[in-house]
Amino acid sequence: MTRVGADTLIPTLGQAYAAAWEVVAMHGGWVPGHLLGYLLLGIALARARVIPQWAAWLIIVSPLLMGPIAYGTGLGLLQVLGYVLVFIGSVPAALAALKKSDD
Repeated sequence: MTRVGADTLIPTLGQAYAAAWEVVAMHGGWVPGHLLGYLLLGIALARARVIPQWAAWLIIVSPLLMGPIAYGTGLGLLQVLGYVLVFIGSVPAALAALKKSDD
């Protein structure tokens, strides 16, 4: 839109998008839902002892880093770091899922 000279429409479009109740409901469920999902996944993997405990704890602490700490400090880089923790913790989980049952 900026390339065709529609600069004045961008803020209006953003306000209309953020004001839609559907968007508010989706974001209201997405943010706590995916953070709670990481927490529960990490706890389940730790309790099942199918991956090393350090990997499960990386997944467990990532929602704290991605949510309250990142939003509280205003540092978006902390959200990226939280996703990196999930990725690192997921590698042993993926390897465990690929392992044959007779191994």
